[in-house]
Amino acid sequence: MLDFFLKGGIYFRKFCPDTEQQNGVAERKHRHILEMIRAFLIDANMHAYFWADAAHAVIYSINRLPTPILR
Repeated sequence: MLDFFLKGGIYFRKFCPDTEQQNGVAERKHRHILEMIRAFLIDANMHAYFWADAAHAVIYSINRLPTPILR
């Protein structure tokens, strides 16, 4: 696989999972979304079958939260 990356001009780096120093903004946001989905499901006593519905509800909720970036 490394040869394929090198031929395509792709720089490949390995990262340790769950190390905050190596995670970027996108990874932290993904983790936040997944934690909220779990919290929604646990709080509502719902089965994991409703994961997609909970994901839609979480994203909808996050998109409506105020943010200082948009001020």
